[in-house]
Amino acid sequence: MANDLSTPIIVLVAVPFAVAVFPALSLAVSKNDKKDFLDKFYSTFRQILFLIVPASGLCYVLRAHLIRLVFGAGKFDWTSTKLTAACFGIFMIPLFAQGLIFLISRAFYAIKNTAIPALVSIFSILILPPMAYLFVWALAFPNFFSASVEYVLRIESMKNLAIIGLPLAVSVDALLQFIILLVFFKFKIKEVEYKNLFLFFVKVLGATVLSMLVAYIVRQCFGGFLGSSTFLILFLQTAITAGFGFLVYGILSHFLKLPEIGAFKNFLFAQLGFLNSKKKV
Repeated sequence: MANDLSTPIIVLVAVPFAVAVFPALSLAVSKNDKKDFLDKFYSTFRQILFLIVPASGLCYVLRAHLIRLVFGAGKFDWTSTKLTAACFGIFMIPLFAQGLIFLISRAFYAIKNTAIPALVSIFSILILPPMAYLFVWALAFPNFFSASVEYVLRIESMKNLAIIGLPLAVSVDALLQFIILLVFFKFKIKEVEYKNLFLFFVKVLGATVLSMLVAYIVRQCFGGFLGSSTFLILFLQTAITAGFGFLVYGILSHFLKLPEIGAFKNFLFAQLGFLNSKKKV
């Protein structure tokens, strides 16, 4: 269930960008234009990061709210809600990697190499069961690892903690698959450079962390004043908290001079009909 809530972010952000850029990447390869190929790869890489990192960060802050909004009624008691929210929070951590896997795979397809993504995917599938078993075993009894997971996810003294092992294994597996694909992509395209992409990721992550902090404060304030006893109040808390978080992220992105914020703003205004990209003479 928690994974079902994380899927729409991938579908709405990463998949469209990866699919849309694929023809351009293939065209650049057909023209033997590596510069154009890498420029488009870098640009799409940054766009996915720019959108998916803050979305996953704010979803992490609002994980319990989102789970209660979707599954909080009926047979979902508070314990089940907290455990599902913890699983959802774990899925949010590697979400950027899962999204970028789609882009890197399309880049391999553009250079007519389908073997590497397939082999990496098979390797990922093979290591997932033993990794899941290891995490489930480690979370089944009190130890430093299980205590750390309980503290980070705010699920201290809860039963059935071992079920967290599966989403944890899936998340680690996604990160490993992402890193391995990046390494092999460097082997195939020696001209690719990751330094600037890493610096961009650090800026986006920094802006996201600060926006998460603001969102957390807003969430706590609204929870203290209004409570969360009804669906409407819970929905308003979630919407207002997310709104403040994205606003702070947008402001910080502007001050960090991330070019994606300008393109995103122009896109939104153009869709709403508030802005013409070129002034009429």
